[in-house]
Amino acid sequence: MALQPGALLAVMQQWVGELGGKHLAIDGKVSRGAKDPETGKSSLHLLRAWVGEASLSAGNVPCAVL
Repeated sequence: MALQPGALLAVMQQWVGELGGKHLAIDGKVSRGAKDPETGKSSLHLLRAWVGEASLSAGNVPCAVL
């Protein structure tokens, strides 16, 4: 609750600069260490957005296993 979103945004903009127009890569990751005990398959799949020019992970979102 002590985190102020506006202040965080200002610090992030100073750190990485303007992100508009930069290449955004989207890829998937599978966590091999998080296994479903019944199937033996990975139970954690992530979709990641990466801004390579800024070396910045813009977000990770867990995805359903199909």
